This record gives sequence, C-alpha cells and structure tokens, in this order.
Amino acid sequence: MTVEEALAQDKKEEEALEKQTLYYPNNIGFTPLEQSNYEFVLMGLQNEKREAVPEILKIFEKQKASIVSLSFFGDQTPRQFVANVVADLSHAKCPPEDLLVRLSNLKNFVKSAGIAQANQKVCSSLLFPLTFFGTVRALAIDSDRFTRLFNRMCDELGEKAKQILFEEGRSEGQEIIEAIKNFFDDDKIPDRDSILSNAKAFLRSLGWGTIFFSRLSDPDIYRVTVLDPPTDADQEMAVCNYFLQGIVAGIIESLVGIEEGSRLAMMKESYDKETRALKIFYIEKSEKISSSDVPLAIKLQKAITSASPSKDEIARQVDLLIQSLDKIQNPAKKRKAFAKKKISSDNLEEILDEIENTAEIYVKE
Repeated sequence: MTVEEALAQDKKEEEALEKQTLYYPNNIGFTPLEQSNYEFVLMGLQNEKREAVPEILKIFEKQKASIVSLSFFGDQTPRQFVANVVADLSHAKCPPEDLLVRLSNLKNFVKSAGIAQANQKVCSSLLFPLTFFGTVRALAIDSDRFTRLFNRMCDELGEKAKQILFEEGRSEGQEIIEAIKNFFDDDKIPDRDSILSNAKAFLRSLGWGTIFFSRLSDPDIYRVTVLDPPTDADQEMAVCNYFLQGIVAGIIESLVGIEEGSRLAMMKESYDKETRALKIFYIEKSEKISSSDVPLAIKLQKAITSASPSKDEIARQVDLLIQSLDKIQNPAKKRKAFAKKKISSDNLEEILDEIENTAEIYVKE
C-alpha cells in the first residue's frame, strides 16, 4: 500500500470523533482551607482483608472530624499505602494532637503519621516527593508552560532541539514499556495488547491525553490519534510537540517488532480544534535516521514564512525537497511527476501541499 492509498483509507474509514466532556481530574492542590482544617498523612500496611481505610475513617467519624479531602494510594508494594486526609476539626471531640495519637495507635495498620495546620493552604504540606509507582521521582509542570518552553527551545535552537526532543521522547516511550514489563514475573508478562493498554493508561494518567493506535498498512504506516493532547492555554500549540511524537514512536517500536536498524519517523500530523484530536502518522524507515536528519518541511516552512524570502532560496529548498523523494515508495515515479512541473510563485503552494500529502521528507543538513 502506498502512502497516498493509506491516507485515503484513513480518511474513509475513520469515524468522526465525538467531544469527550466527562473527565475525572486527578488534582494537585485544593481551594484555600480554613483555620479549623488540619492535614494528616498516614503511612502503613494493609492486612489481607484490606481493612486499613475503614479503620482510619472510623477514628475520624467517632471524633466528629469532618473529612474535607481524602486520598489513599498504594506505595512501593501492593500492601503499602499512603493516606492523606484533610479534616475540619471545628466540631471535633478532641484537639488535633489527640486525634493524631488515636490514628497512630492503629498499630496493625499505621506505621507513621504526621499532622500540619491547613489554614489558607492550597497544596499539601506533607506529601513529597511526587513519584511514579512509589519509586521513580516525577515532576509536574502546567501544560501551557511546558508547551511554550518546548516551542521556544525549538524556535531559538532550531532543528537540533527538535531532534533531541524527539529522541529523548523515543527513549521515554521505550522505558515506559520496559517498566510495565518489569512489574510482572518473567513467566507472567502479559500479551502485547495488555502491555499497550497499560501504556495508554499510564500516558493518560500523566496528562498526555487519550491515545489510540492503528496500523494502516503492513509494515509501513501507523496512525496515532491523541484526544486532548497537552497544549497551550489557547489550544493553538498542539502540533509540533516533538517530545510526544518521540514517546509514541518509542512505544510502537517496542511493541510491533521493528527490524533492527529500522525506526519510525513522523510523516504528518494535524490537529482538529473542534474535536480536540491530534492525528500523527508514522512511517517505518528501513535505514536508521541519524541525529543530523531533520524534516525538510520545517526548513522550507521557515524559508517561506521568513521576512522577504528570496525566490532563489525557495527554489533551492523545493529542489532539495524533490530530490529527497528517492527515500519514499515509488521514488522514480514521484520524481518524474514533480520534475515535470515548473516551479513559480504561482504554483509553489500547490506543489508543497502535494508533496506533503504524498511523502515523508528527510534530507541531510
């Protein structure tokens, strides 16, 4: 199947994506708390019947401490837990310190406990650090700042920054798959579909969006749809997230058995603001793309959009673009087709659109 046929098939078969409006946010922080609010953090071990939560809640209920916020999650092993409770003690039967003692006396469950006044606090004073699975330290940054930071890096440092972001993303994607496999014993590693399902859930929980994978042709082209990808506050910068592109490529490469020496390269992406869907197309390349390989489309776009670009420079870039067609399917046919066309300011955009829709372009810097 050619690139054109695959894209046509995708356009024909893909159903319209409905807006997803029902989400359950995993929040960091809360609204400013009152003077009578106190935060408790408890660390301990579950028993076989998993009775830690009911026993902890009984203490708060018995002492008339109204729960404002509650989070309970596993730590480094299935039996370990960390509980974070914010409670309003304005009508409590005992002072905060006594309540902490009562919680600490749950010796069968609670191994350590802490307390902090939560007056006018908007985040936890006790939970630190942020981790993946209780072992790998994580860092949270708001999507708008993240997007603008990466875009500024790419604008000021150029193609090298884009390549680095893509490669680091690819490594991250590969490490995600390995980390998921390492959770299981060698004789109990789940099948590929289950690993992929875990990877999708992991990326979603980290805020990368809801991701769908599909293969359009065997073994060449893959389509990835990302619903609600990270973007700036105005939802104008969803494309050109080279780190996300790399993460997805690394996950696919780890699961589909890409031949040694081959890699996935991003060939096209588009974002529909109405459905909040980012579509990324990858193609399997038989040769390894070196760190000096960059999408020529990026260079060409910069040449065209820069202030008063010379016609000679645009013609030179287009000539390089046409020459690079020997790296895609049916190269001779494509080269002849484009070579017959005379390049001028009148038909330049038409030629660029046609090239973009039929090929993935990579040339040496």
